[in-house]
Amino acid sequence: MKKFISILLVIAIVLGVLIFLISPNNVETFSTAKDFSIEEKINDLELDVFGKNKIELTEYELNQLAVPIIYDKLDKLYLKDKDIKINNLYIDCQKDKFCIQSDMRIWKINLGVRAYGLVTHQNGKLKFILSEFKVGKIKIGLNIIKKIAGIESEDFTIDIDNEELETININSLSIDEEGIELQFTTNNKKGIEQLIHPSEREFANEVLYILQKDEESKEFGNKLFKVLIKKRLEIKINEEDMFKVIDTFTKIDNSQKLRIIFALSKLHIDLEDIIEQLGEI
Repeated sequence: MKKFISILLVIAIVLGVLIFLISPNNVETFSTAKDFSIEEKINDLELDVFGKNKIELTEYELNQLAVPIIYDKLDKLYLKDKDIKINNLYIDCQKDKFCIQSDMRIWKINLGVRAYGLVTHQNGKLKFILSEFKVGKIKIGLNIIKKIAGIESEDFTIDIDNEELETININSLSIDEEGIELQFTTNNKKGIEQLIHPSEREFANEVLYILQKDEESKEFGNKLFKVLIKKRLEIKINEEDMFKVIDTFTKIDNSQKLRIIFALSKLHIDLEDIIEQLGEI
């Protein structure tokens, strides 16, 4: 009898330790903010459509951007059909790496899963490369995770891509405890498609071609594009925006001014009305 009780005690201890090892840790929760837009954050920059740009995302902003994309990709794995439910996700930024924390329920067992990896870029796009998984405090092989999730690809990567990110090409990046910094150039073809009104796209393409001569021309082009994008996104165009357009326009050479005015004329814009409005500013 004592032997039987001892066996039960050992089993209870082992189960208790196992439950402790695999039970979920506290995962920071957050809700997706409807007012967060990576598109608007990019357009808040002094954007250079002819050169390099930099944008910094805090850990919170990276979660706002990436977590909905990750959820969408996980949905495509049909995890619910495999009795897997993900209750929460959070990306913890660390020096030169990240950790995706998650509470999930697998086969009616609550587990805490953490995925560690590196952030990189390929063909101008942001990618998460997962290299290590832990269920609670127990390290789990990638092959086991792939088998459970039904993933057949050799590597374990998540492409952080959506329509808004198609307007930039990432050249380099860095990540630390505060968040992520992206160095990028603009994808002007996609930018014009998505951020410029259809009636003004031909004009925008002409402007890009005309204003590549020198730094003064490019500065005017950047200020003009900012106004065109704000107009498309229905963001208020303030006096400072217009002053910058006017000021930089005066600095380009006369041949470019004529070409810009000719391009504007094809938009059927009343130039006299514009001149009158500018005089009121």
